[in-house]
Amino acid sequence: MTRHSHATAALAPLLRDAARSPFAFEAGNDLLVSPGASLPFYARDIPLAPIGAGFAVMLTHDMGVRERAAAVGIALERSPQAATAPGAVLADHTAAWVWCGGEPHECLIVASERHSQKHEGIHLRKITITTGDVAYPAGVPTLAPHRVFAELTRASAPKGASDFAERLVAQGWVTSSDLTRIAFRARRSGRGRGYSGPRTGRALYKRLAVLAREIEERLEAHSPAPGNQRVDPIGLPSLVTR
Repeated sequence: MTRHSHATAALAPLLRDAARSPFAFEAGNDLLVSPGASLPFYARDIPLAPIGAGFAVMLTHDMGVRERAAAVGIALERSPQAATAPGAVLADHTAAWVWCGGEPHECLIVASERHSQKHEGIHLRKITITTGDVAYPAGVPTLAPHRVFAELTRASAPKGASDFAERLVAQGWVTSSDLTRIAFRARRSGRGRGYSGPRTGRALYKRLAVLAREIEERLEAHSPAPGNQRVDPIGLPSLVTR
């Protein structure tokens, strides 16, 4: 695997121009609540969760991947100190929330190959991004599920990261078979650079595949009987349904 030949688009310019990404602009602004803003009558019973530097997001029952990505993107667009980092992508538990739902972590995590900074409500982390590591829900650059899983299970991952990692497996965004295939591709890719080179990527993804399988087995052992399963009203039922 090799690095991207071009930098991922910065978040702020994409979302600041409504014509370039109309869904993200409209959905993100509809879901995000600014400090001190009064909610419309229809939204006063909708739960809110803090996100970013003083913002809150409305956890609507029909919120999906694209809506969550748009809400985070708009929160970052309104926080210019981190949103304009070259090649910035949503990362770690922020990306996991985009894929899985639930309640977001109030601190937004953004990753870039060039910068590492901390601001109020936002942590910009420096990482190496390789081919296949980025997806674009609602046009917002976001670490792909397999890479999010890898970041959340690293030794220095922030508190609560393992919970988001388990959600990625529980909802089918990451499977042990997926990670095994990535390890196989890393082995065949020849001598590479950075995160997914054959010496690091293969061994790493083999370990992650074992971890994912352990989570899968634990979830299978504790899964409720058919007919008694509870549906997460905020999160995703599965990869197939979105």
